[in-house]
This record gives sequence, structure tokens and C-alpha cells, in this order.
Amino acid sequence: MSQLDFINWLQSLRSPLLDAFFTAINTTAEDNFITAIAIILLWCVDPLVGLRFLLPLLFSGYLNGVLKDLFHTLRPTAEQVRFLAVPPDGSYAFPSGHTQNAAVLWSYLAGHFRKGTLVVMAVLMIPLVGLARIYRGAHWPVDVLGGMAIGLALVWLALTFYRFWDRRSFSLPLWGQLVFAVFVPVALFVVYPQSSVQTGSALGMVTGLAIERRYVGFPVRLPLWKQAIKVLIGLAVLVALQMLLPRLFPTGPAFRFTRYAILGLWGTLGAPYVFRAIFGPAMDRE
Repeated sequence: MSQLDFINWLQSLRSPLLDAFFTAINTTAEDNFITAIAIILLWCVDPLVGLRFLLPLLFSGYLNGVLKDLFHTLRPTAEQVRFLAVPPDGSYAFPSGHTQNAAVLWSYLAGHFRKGTLVVMAVLMIPLVGLARIYRGAHWPVDVLGGMAIGLALVWLALTFYRFWDRRSFSLPLWGQLVFAVFVPVALFVVYPQSSVQTGSALGMVTGLAIERRYVGFPVRLPLWKQAIKVLIGLAVLVALQMLLPRLFPTGPAFRFTRYAILGLWGTLGAPYVFRAIFGPAMDRE
């Protein structure tokens, strides 16, 4: 069976129920869903865990863009498949970004927390997102398999590095953390300017967390109603910044890099500073 045969066979099963199901599955690999998980981890569970969750996802997005531009694989066309759920946007196909996101997201959560429920979610959700991309006519099967393999490999590398770092009890002074936080994202941005969202976000978040851990120390574990207030306040400002910053900065990769660096700083420094001002200093962190 060829790739095209598989796509057309899968789409031959089309029904309103499957349309709704795969549309819902598709959203779990998009930015809003990932942001929601990241916010909970950063503000309500453990900021370091949240950052370590996001960094492989950001690098995954960076690498996905590089590989798409390297391979120039065209997506299925309306003439080849039974239907396209979303009109083509001009981007290339290999590897599937949604599938790569799902592979990093779920396998990282399963690998870090080592909970049976998360392992089951990873086993189910990663292939389901891949099937959703094929069902919706957005990708070839090889794009999906490539996205899975790359995402799983990145998570294995990230978890291996984090555990090695923690076992050796490595630490950097604040100035070293700030140099690292600025130099690496800027260098990656210079190499591939189309990565402004990922590299700018990484710079802002790593810089912000380094400063927050030294000088702020906001309360992470709080009663549920206070957690809800934290999320509502932090998310409201985040959305406002997303709407306001494009009006303040001209278009272009460098200005987009700056905008997302500011958003990252809000997530790991600005919002925690506000949370400390409202709820007092941390009682549950070193």
C-alpha cells in the first residue's frame, strides 16, 4: 500500500463523528494547549519543571522549521486526496510539526513524572495526533513517522541531559546563567532567523527564571482558589501583551524575536513578581 493509498483509505472512513474526534485530537498538539500545560507547570507546580518541559518543545519547533526548509517536501494536494480539512498554508510537510509536538509533549511528561496515566496518554495521543494529521489531509505517513521519531529522540536526549546535570549537582552563577540564556538563543536565531518565536521565547524564559530564582521566589503551591487567581491574572496579561506588542514593534524576525522574549520574561519573571506581591513570598521553595 502506498502512502497515498493509506491516506485515501483512512479518509474513506470519514464521518461527522471522526471529523470532530480528529479535530479535537489535532488541537492537543497546537500552541494554545501546550501553553496551558506550560502555565500550570510554571506557576502552579514547579517553575524549573515548567522550563525544562518547554525547552525541548521550543528546540523541537526550531528543528522542525530547519528540516522543513531543508527537505522541501510538498503536502498532499486536493487533487490527490479525498478532502483537506484545512487549506494549504504554503509550508512544507516533512516532518509533521503537530506530531513532533505531541511526541515531545506527552513523552516528556511521561518520562519526567513517571505516572502510569501519563504513560498511557503518551502511548495513545502520539499516534492519534499522527493519524489526525493524515486523516485531515495535511501530511504523508512518512511525515508523521519522522515527527514521532524526532520528537522521541529529542525527549530522550533532554531527559538524559537533565538527569546527568542533576546527578552531578552542576550549578552556574547568575552571570553564567544569563550569558548562557542570551548567547544560545541569539546564536540559534542568527543561524535560522525564521525561528524568532522559539529562540526569543527561550531567551526570555531562561533569563527570567534565573533572575526569579535569585531575587523573587514567588509562592508556587497554594490553595486551589489562589492558583486560579494566579492563572487568571497571568494569562490576562499574557493575552494583552500578545495583542499589544505587535502594535509597538515593526514586522520582521528581529522584532518578533524581541516580542517573544518579552512574553517569555513575563511568564517566568513578570508574572511571578506579581504573584509574590499579591500572595507574599514563597514558603515552599528553597
